[in-house]
Amino acid sequence: MMDFDALVAAQTSLGTAAIIVMNKQTDVVKAIARLIEFYKHESCGQCTPCREGISWMNKIIHRFIKGNAQSGEIDMLWELSKQIEGHTICALGDGAAWPVQVCTVICLFQNISSKFEYLEQLLTNSEEQNLS
Repeated sequence: MMDFDALVAAQTSLGTAAIIVMNKQTDVVKAIARLIEFYKHESCGQCTPCREGISWMNKIIHRFIKGNAQSGEIDMLWELSKQIEGHTICALGDGAAWPVQVCTVICLFQNISSKFEYLEQLLTNSEEQNLS
């Protein structure tokens, strides 16, 4: 059964927005940026990792949306989220860090995928040239 009490008894994190369902048209990076804005707004500012880290994550992720980010900022975003996760008084910092970690994995996967597509295109062109 998937009611609240059964999920708590099973020690799941469902019901805490651990799963968010989106359609295929959703820009995941923009959705995660919106989550970061929420966490930035809700932060009490007491913990330095949360207060400073979430603001930095917010700035960096918006550079990705605007197309002004550098490729090294993917790793920076990951490292920043790891400095927040587990280093705050409450769970808000963890909640802010986890979507960003998902985002960095997506960005890295897309970067790797595009490189594979580029390599496949090079191989196809090379094979075509060898055949002619």
